[in-house]
Amino acid sequence: MVVGFSLSSFPLYLVQRGEILHFRMRVPKDIKEHLKMTEINISLKTSRLKKAEKKAQHLAWELSIFFKDIRRGKYRAMKELSKDEIRVLVNQWLKDNLDNDERERATTRKTGITLGDIERQSEVWSSLKQDSWEALTLSDHRRMKFHAQELLKEQNIDIPEDSDSFSILCREMLKAQIQALEVLQKRTLGDYSPIESKALFFPETQDNFSMVQPISLSHEEEKEVDKGPLLSVVLEEFVKDKLQLKEWTERTRQDNEPMVKDFIEMIGDMPIGKLSSEHMRDARNRFLRIPKNRVKNPKYADKGLRELSDMDIPEKDKLSPCTLSNRSVKIGGFLNWARDRGYPVKEGLATVMKFKQPKRRQSQQRAVFTPEDLGKIFNPKSYLKAAKGDPARYWVPIISLVSGMRIEEICQLYLTDIREEKNILCFYINGKNDKHVKSLASERLVPLPPVLYQLNFLEYVENMRTRKEERLFPTLEKRGANGKYSDNISKWFNRYIEKIGVKDKKEEEKVGKKVFHSFRHTFANLCKQKQIKPRFIKQVIGHEQGKDITLDRYGKDYDIRIIYKELTIKVTPEVNLEPLVQAIKEQGGYNNYFSY
Repeated sequence: MVVGFSLSSFPLYLVQRGEILHFRMRVPKDIKEHLKMTEINISLKTSRLKKAEKKAQHLAWELSIFFKDIRRGKYRAMKELSKDEIRVLVNQWLKDNLDNDERERATTRKTGITLGDIERQSEVWSSLKQDSWEALTLSDHRRMKFHAQELLKEQNIDIPEDSDSFSILCREMLKAQIQALEVLQKRTLGDYSPIESKALFFPETQDNFSMVQPISLSHEEEKEVDKGPLLSVVLEEFVKDKLQLKEWTERTRQDNEPMVKDFIEMIGDMPIGKLSSEHMRDARNRFLRIPKNRVKNPKYADKGLRELSDMDIPEKDKLSPCTLSNRSVKIGGFLNWARDRGYPVKEGLATVMKFKQPKRRQSQQRAVFTPEDLGKIFNPKSYLKAAKGDPARYWVPIISLVSGMRIEEICQLYLTDIREEKNILCFYINGKNDKHVKSLASERLVPLPPVLYQLNFLEYVENMRTRKEERLFPTLEKRGANGKYSDNISKWFNRYIEKIGVKDKKEEEKVGKKVFHSFRHTFANLCKQKQIKPRFIKQVIGHEQGKDITLDRYGKDYDIRIIYKELTIKVTPEVNLEPLVQAIKEQGGYNNYFSY
């Protein structure tokens, strides 16, 4: 049991000093001599009791784990590592990596692999091994710094990175990496000769890193620790971790965090170790009964999730299978993260929450615009009236139609993002300034299609530069829950196509809904029908190229001149946009039509 202070005015571990609440805990007697202190005091930097309670519970749980680890001899006090100690660490690191590789080979069945593929993979290992040899020869150990940090962190060993021990560790790990690559190359070719075990593993030495003698915890202490912190506390750590590691943007956080918060609201905020399959099944059944868009619907806006799940909600108002599946993925991701970080999460909980999605071929998951649809959308009479002289409304759908760019990629463009590359004018899609890209592959150059020249798009660009604007569409502002420049344009366009009768065909085919994003699928489909090489298509629309290690690691993007010649000038929209130019002329030209 964690030792704390019992105060009448505040919950356990909390004391008030001035307006600020502090965490205060007694150090157990058997730990005092090692920490050289009798109690722990930490400012929680808040005067709000509820917030301080959560922080205090989390700190108490972490400290209980810390005390437990000290008793078991997990923490090691040292400033330098001996040669033998380094060899033990590297030996285990190498063995673990090779064991993991062999486990993956044993459990992953590969199909469609040719002898040529095997030879190319062998060449990759050989090339990487040569790189490592060169680094070792030049005493360039920097490439192993991250691996050394991770190894020391796993073993709870703290040594300065500027110490001799750290440098020697990096060098020994580089040597071990060369040996490992040699083994991987042999395994790829089916060579499992026993020489590898003799060559690789160092003799065992006595591990005497222990800071204290292990002491068994009582059953009550184990039971208390295993409960863990509250789900809400773990969620805070989850979000913080994702943002710090840059695995999430603020936008991703807004997509994920509310889903997990809904889950916690549905089952109640409890210690994560108490979460059971029964809780997961109950939450799953209740999510099946709640309404969609409940915050926007006056009938449901003032009610909690559990209350809603007990109501008789009409089937048409309930969450769609796709939304339910999306929720389960996000909740499962949270639980898997917590388990990976050592929180006491029971195995298999994430799978209990899964929802079945309607089966649909990948090519049918999003609808495309038919030539008939495009004729309705870009009919000069209705299109110019709907755009109301707004440059963004006019140009954004056209650019997406002819380039396949995402709506936000277009709406966030700066004028400097329209640049010349090897005598070809391009859109430069990047995450600089306040812009956002979906992935590394999304950062790319997209040649301006010839149709944009025909529509006098450059006249508009030059006009914006003359006005000394910074952004291509300066009237657009970040709006909506996700803070997107495209929020208003997306809503306007979807209302527009509904009004002019561009309808989904769900009765005829199991395809997705027709929305702005359908332009992107229309463009990709047109490229496919024109028999454009898949790698050209992926480079232009900003998708990962695949898992060809030779091309992806050693090959660079295709020259923009090749992309322009082999894709851009070959893929033209299945609608004639020239009538728009004539209609604009009849209204006195772009300067007269656009309301700047």
